[in-house]
Amino acid sequence: MSTPLSLSTSEIPTTGTYSATTERATFWTVTGIISAAAAVGVFEVVLHLLG
Repeated sequence: MSTPLSLSTSEIPTTGTYSATTERATFWTVTGIISAAAAVGVFEVVLHLLG
């Protein structure tokens, strides 16, 4: 399973680098969105408890 992937990646290094960079950017974007949503949720809970 990993052999064809590594072969295609070594054959086209630019595509492999682009994919890795895109995946990393997507990962951080999703992580940021989840963190923001969690922060908003905690903030709303605190307001509810104080209110």
